Amino acid sequence: AASELAVARELARLAARNASVETHDWFLGAGTYAHFVPSAIDALVSRWNERLPSLMLAASTGEGRFEAIVWEVVTYFTEDIDRARLLVREMLDRPDFIRAAVREHLGAWMKVVGAALRKRQSEGTIRPDLDPETAVMQAMHLLVGGLASSDVLGLFSGDDDEAFERYVGQLVRFTHSAIFLDAKVP
Repeated sequence: AASELAVARELARLAARNASVETHDWFLGAGTYAHFVPSAIDALVSRWNERLPSLMLAASTGEGRFEAIVWEVVTYFTEDIDRARLLVREMLDRPDFIRAAVREHLGAWMKVVGAALRKRQSEGTIRPDLDPETAVMQAMHLLVGGLASSDVLGLFSGDDDEAFERYVGQLVRFTHSAIFLDAKVP
């Protein structure tokens, strides 16, 4: 049988193999990022699974449907601009994770919107050379990226509501004019 001192030495030797603040670098957050950010992104992206069905039903035309979705995106991200910033940050830092989240939560809706845009193409109201799914992703990128960086661009201060409304209006106009042939923009 080992003495108490021998057991204590063996336990100390084994414990020394564990990580400690002396043997490993520590950083702010201590790994919580990997636990909370994916959940936040999943919640942010999956929200569209709840909201899009009512938007699709509410708008009977392709253009009206598109406008409803665009304004829902704008409203959602302007209610808390940090939502857009988080999404952009994650697109840059963890593109594979964001790609998987978009496919999981938005893939079916991308197909529905793409089909609606193709139908409108056949009616002659959508640009004939448009790739619908790519155009929708580009529109989302323009809107989310534009909103995320809106105050960084120095076009207006955070408390200038009129300038912000003009800025958002231009984002919506660019998105609309890239897809639809007509010059009418809401």
